Amino acid sequence: MSEKELSNNGDEMARELPPFMPNDPSSPNYELLDVVGHAIDALEEDIVEVTNATTPQNATSIDQLFELAKLVDVNPKSEDCIDNYRPRVLNRFSLMTGEGTISDLLESIALILDVNISALQYSEDLENGVVVIEFPQAALDSTNLDQDELREIFNETVFAGYRVDLTFRGTFTYITPEDYDDAGFSHDSELGYDGLDEFGEPNGNGGTYSGILN
Repeated sequence: MSEKELSNNGDEMARELPPFMPNDPSSPNYELLDVVGHAIDALEEDIVEVTNATTPQNATSIDQLFELAKLVDVNPKSEDCIDNYRPRVLNRFSLMTGEGTISDLLESIALILDVNISALQYSEDLENGVVVIEFPQAALDSTNLDQDELREIFNETVFAGYRVDLTFRGTFTYITPEDYDDAGFSHDSELGYDGLDEFGEPNGNGGTYSGILN
């Protein structure tokens, strides 16, 4: 018989008992608080689930996302998984709430790709009616969409008479100095090199994120 899983909140409450009160997992005090803790854990999980279900960015199922998408009249396709469906829903919400500015366009694309807007580069070919959006290859790799699907979604966002062309950057990834200095930022040791060897060839790994270069 497997041991009963202890509650997070019950364990925390037990640890806060005064020193003279037994609080080890086998004590009556712990067992009592564990019952209360399980109820609090379940309530917190329900709150998170309900909160997620109210935003298209965090909805965890097609059904939850569809309920939100009814507001902007976007139905899932028969072959859609949530990763395919979510970008179309996010894009439509952006269209409904934006004013058609360049800033709105870039904010919508950044939201769909889940990247900082500073990672995007925008240019126009006015003569040919083309809007060029450049973004990191890693952003494409992290989605469940191919280039054609992204282009189709972004073309719904661009101004009338224009079309979107996409270009991609490699692993030379932009981050802000603030992100780099954030203790929670995970430095990817595969994104560069330490330097050059005696023959001028890259060696080691590590490197510097492009946001740090001047």
